Amino acid sequence: MKIRYLILSAWLACGTVAATAPAHATGRWVGPASLEGAWLVAIRPYVCATGVDVPNAPPVVSYLLFGRGGTLVETTSNPAFDPGQRSPGLGTWERTGRSTYRSVIRAWIQFDSAGGRYKRGRQVIDQGIEFNEEGTAWTSNASVTFYDAAGEIALAGCARATAERLD
Repeated sequence: MKIRYLILSAWLACGTVAATAPAHATGRWVGPASLEGAWLVAIRPYVCATGVDVPNAPPVVSYLLFGRGGTLVETTSNPAFDPGQRSPGLGTWERTGRSTYRSVIRAWIQFDSAGGRYKRGRQVIDQGIEFNEEGTAWTSNASVTFYDAAGEIALAGCARATAERLD
């Protein structure tokens, strides 16, 4: 009887610790993912080497939808693209810390732009995200890389963003 009581007590203690401790599974944080949901994101490109905003760059606003399980859908209003030139972005995200995340978005560039700046190929946005203390907004820094149709880097840059949750 005493042994059964000890085993049951140990089992309950382990269950309580496991339920209240932050857990790791395959290198990812487990727990409520406050990034899930829809976000309105304001983006500013900057010079990677100096951190200074790119002069005369138009403001860019995007919608990002972070789904359960690490899926991501993005659409942008970037006026630098010709109409229909860029597909919506698809990607993945993961929690990297208590209030930090990483996401990678990929989009197709369907054709060369009239001005020649963007070539047919794809765009990859790799960003680190950090929440404010309240968990209601976040900021990010991203590397933005454009690849031509042959898979060679055609253009690369950096961007910073601020985001607010859509209700």
